[in-house]
Amino acid sequence: MKFSNPSGNTLRVLDDGAGGQVDVNSLSTTSTVTSLTSGGAEVPLFLDGTTPYSGAITNLGNQSTGLAGRIAVNPALLADPTRLVVYQTSPLTNAGDSTRPNFLVDRLTNGVLNFSPQAGVGTVSAPYSSTLVSYMQQMISQQGDAASNADSLNQGQQVVVNSLQQRFADQSNVNIDEEMSNLLKLQTAYGANARVMTAIKDMLNQLMQM
Repeated sequence: MKFSNPSGNTLRVLDDGAGGQVDVNSLSTTSTVTSLTSGGAEVPLFLDGTTPYSGAITNLGNQSTGLAGRIAVNPALLADPTRLVVYQTSPLTNAGDSTRPNFLVDRLTNGVLNFSPQAGVGTVSAPYSSTLVSYMQQMISQQGDAASNADSLNQGQQVVVNSLQQRFADQSNVNIDEEMSNLLKLQTAYGANARVMTAIKDMLNQLMQM
């Protein structure tokens, strides 16, 4: 496909022809709100550094790449928090109007997003797509399963380690009582053998003198 900007805010998308590799069947667009009082409930709550975030893909790459290190709360909103309610100035939004707060809550709870597979949910070819609440529930469930599996593995390893330690102790530990008993037996046998040898020596001496 080819893209061009013939004039103003017009974006032209061209099919590459009947013999090409891409057929354009339909298009959809979204616009990035940059004003706090645009007249709609949308609000530019965060910026990409100092510029609006639109998720654009340019010759420099995808804007989402590295956004975590650049994302910032809109300083104009920090300077005037009333803009969390006031979405237009002519006529001026009533201070008790709930349009924008309700919209923000709805987007946070019901907005469907595609989540990165690096977190372990979904794949590159089929990223996990759901609401933020559902994603958090999925992550908590996944972490709980991972913790449970790790605990089960740890318990199994502890059984093996304890068994090996017991076997090692059985083979290597010295029983003091048993060893002292054996030593006394050896001492007694040595004494008896010494007396036998003395008796044999005396008999030989008597025999030689005859």
